[in-house]
Amino acid sequence: MSKRGPTGGDELFKNLDKIARQRAAAAGGPPLAPAPPTGPVVLVTPRWTDAIQTDPRPDPLGRVARTDAGWELAVRVPVRAPDQAPGTINLMTVTCAARVGEPDVAMLARPDGGAAPSVRCWGLRRLGPGTWLVAPALAMPGVVAAFVVLCEVPEPAPFVDAPASPASEGKVSDEP
Repeated sequence: MSKRGPTGGDELFKNLDKIARQRAAAAGGPPLAPAPPTGPVVLVTPRWTDAIQTDPRPDPLGRVARTDAGWELAVRVPVRAPDQAPGTINLMTVTCAARVGEPDVAMLARPDGGAAPSVRCWGLRRLGPGTWLVAPALAMPGVVAAFVVLCEVPEPAPFVDAPASPASEGKVSDEP
């Protein structure tokens, strides 16, 4: 068992670190890597819904919908504060820009003169029928890093535009 528990967070971070270094080297930049998570690392598998705000299920839910600015991913998860009574559940919805394919990551200057990655748009990759990976993980530094896999997505996925290109089909390549 890893230091982060049965979820294998340490192994996941090592793989992300390797990919980040390979991509930075291929782009001719310094080998930048994401900071290791300082909180728990979890896997969230929200089930597809068309009505993220009104769906009565207390389960983790997700959807991708078109907005004026493009596609938007919304993930709703049940949360309970430590001081809440058992059985009391709040629903928290996180939204972010998304697109089929690789994420759009920009490098931002840090006060110390270095650079840090900032995700402008999350990537969606098809893993199999009805199953899509959200990349990179959604993170709240110091609180949680959540790897997200959308489940029960309709076929064809409503967020895949036609005509389909290899990238828009969500094919996962062996490239880092």
